Amino acid sequence: MLASAGAGLGEATSLSMTALYSDWTVVAWSSGTGFAGIAGAGWYLLFHDILKWTPKQTLLLGIALPVLYILASYLMLTRPTVNPIEHPA
Repeated sequence: MLASAGAGLGEATSLSMTALYSDWTVVAWSSGTGFAGIAGAGWYLLFHDILKWTPKQTLLLGIALPVLYILASYLMLTRPTVNPIEHPA
């Protein structure tokens, strides 16, 4: 229950921050959200069914994905030019 609530709050916060970036940010976010279900199923299919890893090994490898997400957020996104506190939308 706490994980679900935390994910919902994180998603809402991430979506609200898109106002500070270009219009394409919302398009990319929604495409990524839609693709996440397909990618997750494909991930499990590849490692468990095709490569014959155990479910535990497959899921442990998936722990690296949130770390990659954090790195991508800090390394790939540019800082907004507008301060949301000084210039509310």
